[in-house]
Amino acid sequence: AEAIELSPQHDVSSKMKLAVAIAALAPLICVAGEPLIPIAPGTAWNYELLVETPSKNHDLTEPDDEQSAPVTYRIGGTETIDNKQFLRLQILHGDLLESTDLISVNDHEILCSARADDKTGITKINPPQPMVLSPFRAGTNWKFDGTIGDTKVAQRYEIIGAEDVELPAGKFRAWRIHCDQTAPTRGTID
Repeated sequence: AEAIELSPQHDVSSKMKLAVAIAALAPLICVAGEPLIPIAPGTAWNYELLVETPSKNHDLTEPDDEQSAPVTYRIGGTETIDNKQFLRLQILHGDLLESTDLISVNDHEILCSARADDKTGITKINPPQPMVLSPFRAGTNWKFDGTIGDTKVAQRYEIIGAEDVELPAGKFRAWRIHCDQTAPTRGTID
């Protein structure tokens, strides 16, 4: 699969990368009553992440710079924080573990309650950040206005619609999810 990330900076935050990942995982929806994504430990998704820097005239159809990198998202077991159990969604660039998002998954949402990495340890998210909500239909939208650690974050998500995506692994029906972030910095992802 391919995820495209648009950001006004080269240094793209892990929260934006996770949003791209979750948007890309959305086509893996299971039948009603089952989790939105497979949650067995070891389940992994491999992507080619394309990071684009907008052109100086802000024409997003002509990026100044494009960088591509292999990215893997993997369910790496569970972790308990404050007596609550979370799935460890590990984000790897190549073979290097970049960060781990502590998520909960059910039949209608994926929530991220904390992030962990080697540099800062556990960073709590208040309230838990909705990464994907159902129902999956054009117009479904949600927002996140909260804090990640001490940083205020404001994001608006909308499911734009379903589309066919052709990849080396085959043709898939996928949902396009758009996000506008206004804080702490401006950015968009699809």
